[in-house]
Amino acid sequence: MERLAAASNTVPGTVFARSVRILAGGGVLLALALGLLAGLPAQAHAEEAGGFNIVATDGSALTEGTDYSYGNNTLSILSSKPVTVSMKSGQTTIDRIVVPKINTDANVTLADVDINLSDDYDACAFQIEPGARVYVTLAEGSKNSLVSGAYHAGLEVSRTGDTVASVVIDGEGSLTAKCVDYYGDFSVTAASGAGIGGSYREGSAGSIMIKGGTVVASCESNSGAQGAGIGCGYGGSGGDISIVDGTVVASCIGSTTFNSGIGGVGCTIEIRGGEVTSSCKATSFTTFGAGVGGSSCAVKISGGTVGVSCEGGGYASGAGIGGSTGGSGG
Repeated sequence: MERLAAASNTVPGTVFARSVRILAGGGVLLALALGLLAGLPAQAHAEEAGGFNIVATDGSALTEGTDYSYGNNTLSILSSKPVTVSMKSGQTTIDRIVVPKINTDANVTLADVDINLSDDYDACAFQIEPGARVYVTLAEGSKNSLVSGAYHAGLEVSRTGDTVASVVIDGEGSLTAKCVDYYGDFSVTAASGAGIGGSYREGSAGSIMIKGGTVVASCESNSGAQGAGIGCGYGGSGGDISIVDGTVVASCIGSTTFNSGIGGVGCTIEIRGGEVTSSCKATSFTTFGAGVGGSSCAVKISGGTVGVSCEGGGYASGAGIGGSTGGSGG
């Protein structure tokens, strides 16, 4: 107050003039700030879809029926608009995700998605229908889990004839994808889908590329494991599998195993980078698959770090890399 009075006494009107200038300058700054805020996108609004939340990744609005739909416990991704899917309140044991064949350019970010449908042998956690193409991003730091029943892959990427499902997996999160036994029905005695790839009914794998993230894929059974970790499901053949980067752990594990860690029958497999661990392991009896490869598979490894194994509780008749029982690989 003394300094203010002194300045006021020394040069009458000076303090008042300075105050006006400061206020005017503050008004300009406030106007600029408001203008900048007005230019920012509005906070994205998450739509509820069963046990999921879905939001446009760029913060724009989503249109139900155009960009997505939900019914019969199924979240369908319908358009090419990038979307982020998360959970409304923890794990779901009834809801699933589908990208229908009409969507040839889907872009889906998974942000701590947790689906466990292991109690239903004919339920698939995330299905990409033959004809659909999807870019899956694992949100940074997220932990995603897709567990399907005995007839389906955790992340199903299959083919019907020349109609192929396609997926690219990237990002800085993690994904666990499993096909497991249905223990509540003793008529189901094997896990027949891949961790990522083909299923029991559509056993042939589609096009699978892993570019980043941590991906753990497995077919697991207390009895017979008939699907690959990544690749074909039961009775399937074909599939294009490429690993460019990331950390990948793939396995086929059961008391008896009939498929490979990565591969199956007639697959084309290329590993160009990343850290890859792939195994086929029978805990009690014979393993008929390979670590990487399978019958009539073409395997090319040009980079990365690759660890493979084929282990049998009784007898291991497949290769670490190459052919499985009764077949040849190259």
